[in-house]
Amino acid sequence: TGILVMLRKDALRLFNQYMSDCNTGNLEGVKNYLGLPPHTVVSPGVAATEKDGITGVVVVATHGFKKILRFLLADRRVDPSIRTVKGKDALSCAVRFGHRKCVTILLQHPRAVQITESGTAFHTAVEYDQEECFQELLWSPASAELIDVPDKTGVTPLMLAESLGKPIFLNFVAQKNNPCREIVLFLRKKKVNCTVCQMQILWREKTRCSGCYINVRYCGDLCQKIDWLRGHRDICSFRR
Repeated sequence: TGILVMLRKDALRLFNQYMSDCNTGNLEGVKNYLGLPPHTVVSPGVAATEKDGITGVVVVATHGFKKILRFLLADRRVDPSIRTVKGKDALSCAVRFGHRKCVTILLQHPRAVQITESGTAFHTAVEYDQEECFQELLWSPASAELIDVPDKTGVTPLMLAESLGKPIFLNFVAQKNNPCREIVLFLRKKKVNCTVCQMQILWREKTRCSGCYINVRYCGDLCQKIDWLRGHRDICSFRR
């Protein structure tokens, strides 16, 4: 029993060092860890703690360490689809911090592209103004078809870009020969009714809720305030 305890402590120590190497970009340290006999170490694909659910590949993608990321993804024990407690995976983290080359590397892995409750990597790119990563996702066969996938509130990346007033993302999609060009043109001309007074307004001219991305539309601040007081406040708090 004493020997087993010592072995477990040693394995944990090595794993903590591996996570530290991922965090600091120590390629040789990561290589050494992956080269150890699998039965003597903690799998490099598991999270450091259950509290955050952060894996080594998520750490590397967040920091933009391209060489280490490529090396990790070559190991079949590493799964880039594992999400953190906050629902973030390696691809969304790479997009969030604008690491385009890491996004390119991840898109080559069959399990890197996925749909979560918070949407896709496209939503992340729009929210954090990562234009280069958005284009990388758009022109990759692995992820291009997700451009019109909604999040849990029914908002697609294109709708999000329109509602946040970020036309540059729509312009990327509207380029000639892009399969989503017609969707962009439709959104620009689409008319919707105000949630409160039912007045018709263009989708791009609507006011959205500043606290969530739920599919509500207001013609102005007054109608938004009325809807907030009559119950949207509770819905918005719940969705947060």
